[in-house]
Amino acid sequence: MAILKVFFRCLIIFIIILFFLKKSFNPKLFLQSIAVPFLVIGSKVRRGIDEILFHTESRENLIKICKELTSENLTLRSQLQMDQNLKERLGNLEKLLRIGEKISCQKIYARVIKRNSSAWFESIIINKGSIHGVKPNVLVLAKGHIIGKVMETASQFSTIALTSSPKFRLAVQFENFLAPMIFTGNDSGFCENNANKVGFRAFGVVKNIPINARNSLQIGTKIFAASLAHTDFNMPLGSVAELREQADGIFLQVAIDLPEITNSLQEVLIIVQNDL
Repeated sequence: MAILKVFFRCLIIFIIILFFLKKSFNPKLFLQSIAVPFLVIGSKVRRGIDEILFHTESRENLIKICKELTSENLTLRSQLQMDQNLKERLGNLEKLLRIGEKISCQKIYARVIKRNSSAWFESIIINKGSIHGVKPNVLVLAKGHIIGKVMETASQFSTIALTSSPKFRLAVQFENFLAPMIFTGNDSGFCENNANKVGFRAFGVVKNIPINARNSLQIGTKIFAASLAHTDFNMPLGSVAELREQADGIFLQVAIDLPEITNSLQEVLIIVQNDL
């Protein structure tokens, strides 16, 4: 407004000077002289408006980008927190399962003092009991193989269920297929036509194995106790003797050939895992 006031004052003074000097008055030139300042001012105004609009759009775009980055940052922070929580939970589970570390065990040697001839491949009695540190459900080894687990303990002796006993159950893993399975003893089947104990081969079975494990299991594949996987006594129960589909066509059934040592046991090694 101040510029316009100055302009009009100058214009009036200019007209007055022309009148007193009695110069010839050309209306066309006069209008052009008046219009030029307005055109210059209009051009500057338009340029200013364009700059304001440009900066306004840039600011809006910048605000939009900042909002998007803020949202993405919050998402990443949330994901990072979830990952940290998951890592912490996995760490706690590893501590509970003691994954990656060796579990210390106590070794107890014992002699076989009794074996029932009518249930030769079911159980034995050893000369070590609770006063020696023997506990129920701990595994028993002989000559590099798992041959059973403690069923009952007394102060001076214990009863061992052999791996070939129908009462024997154990969580196991195959050497090339680590999913936990259940091994069941069975003292008849492969040699059921052989009434004599001479040459009898004890065995067990593992059922309900996923059909996709077929490529990982072959005749001779060894089977181990899952509870001894992280100890110095990770010894096999036996090896795969036969592999066939179950009637449902979804799962496999495996016959496990058990070591001949179960035929003539004299000494055994009991493995007692130390408390956490």
